[in-house]
Parts: sequence; C-alpha cells; structure tokens
Amino acid sequence: MGALKIDDDETEFLAKTLQQLTGVVIPPQKRYLFSQRLAPVVEQHNLRDVAELSKKLGGDPALRRSFIEALTTHETSFFRDSHPFESLKRKILPDILAGIAVRQRQGAAPGQTHQELSNSDRLRRDLPRARKS
Repeated sequence: MGALKIDDDETEFLAKTLQQLTGVVIPPQKRYLFSQRLAPVVEQHNLRDVAELSKKLGGDPALRRSFIEALTTHETSFFRDSHPFESLKRKILPDILAGIAVRQRQGAAPGQTHQELSNSDRLRRDLPRARKS
C-alpha cells in the first residue's frame, strides 16, 4: 500500500491525538509523515481508510499502539549526538578536575573561590597573632 490521502482536517485531528497520547508534536511541515507511516497501520488493521482509523483509534488499544509506534521515533540512544559528550570528556571535565586539584594543593575546600582562598590565608595568618593578644 502506498501513501494515504489525508485531508487537512484529518491530519489536524491525528496530530492533536498523537500529541495528547504521547506529547509528541509533529509540525505542519512534517505532516506528510501521517500519510507515509499510517498506510501500513490501515492495512494491518484491515481498515478502509484513515477516517476509519480515526474513528476506531479511541476504542482499540492495539490500533492506538500501532498508531503511536508508526508515528514516533524509536531512537533511544542518549549519547546519539557524541560531540557534546566528547567535549565534556576531553576538555570540560579535565579542566574542572585540574582546577579542583590546584585548589586542594592551595588548601582550598571544593567550591571555594580565589577570594575565599585569600580570606582563608588572611585568617590563617592573623589567627596566631590574635591568640597572642
């Protein structure tokens, strides 16, 4: 079966239904996906057309599941866009860890700024004098 012919009202109904069921929004410029991806669903469920699919969608859990699976992307890889993670691994985390190591060598607690280091150094310097007075 080829692509289905779906009028604008039916397309709008299917888009709203998909959004209500899944939260997925298919923008108007991608609405051609409905006719391409729903043709096998109509055939698999022995429906005459997309209008019949729309009518039966609410009361048929198997049809609803097929509808959702046909229209949603099944990409589950969290790391599919590797560039940000490579930057994090090769540049950002090493820089953060190096900064922590420097602060620890200088006697700073994690999260302290250079101003706090300066204050800590002054406190260490002035504390012995204050005890003598």
